[in-house]
Amino acid sequence: MKQYTLKAGPFDRARTLTIAPDKIRYDEFDLKSRGYNEILKSEVADFKYIAEPIRWDLITVGRKYTITIKDREGKLMTIRFKNFFWQKNHYDKIFTEVITLLWEHYFKDVVDQYLIRFYEHQETVHIGKLNIHQQGIDVAGTGLNFTWEELEFKAYTRFFVLSKRDKPEFHIWIDYNEWHTEILYSLIKTIVTEKRTSNMMAASKND
Repeated sequence: MKQYTLKAGPFDRARTLTIAPDKIRYDEFDLKSRGYNEILKSEVADFKYIAEPIRWDLITVGRKYTITIKDREGKLMTIRFKNFFWQKNHYDKIFTEVITLLWEHYFKDVVDQYLIRFYEHQETVHIGKLNIHQQGIDVAGTGLNFTWEELEFKAYTRFFVLSKRDKPEFHIWIDYNEWHTEILYSLIKTIVTEKRTSNMMAASKND
């Protein structure tokens, strides 16, 4: 179990975030008398996150961090903290560590279940606007589709991109501050890596 003390600004009260293998608890409400927000592991459905500069006019005066967790009924837990005038530089480390813990305790298991459905049951996996199946990926409502053989997968600081290797103008980019992004990123990366490894092994045997 890990605990963090966070503040959303210089005049905000200190709030406690607790991340355990079986639950997340955060002192989210403005009135301390309201208690805390809590989501159990069995209720966790998705999360998204973003780190942004704080600007006054054109001057950057700090950094703000937002991590939002959603349960299966759509209830949200929003964790916000800010580093004004670089007085809390350890918040960068906390932001990264919290995301890692959320992944290890909760969302790795979610992706593993999708992988079982994809590989063992040969199911089409529907996540957000993407339909992931044995032949490739279809983007709902766009007519855009990618076969696994032609798919180019690239990750950047704020988003990742799916495109056609020989036709990069056919692409879609997905922001990390959107629902499903972390799950989609890990799921697609795992499938692409496995298929490329299998193709390399098959090619080496033929040689």
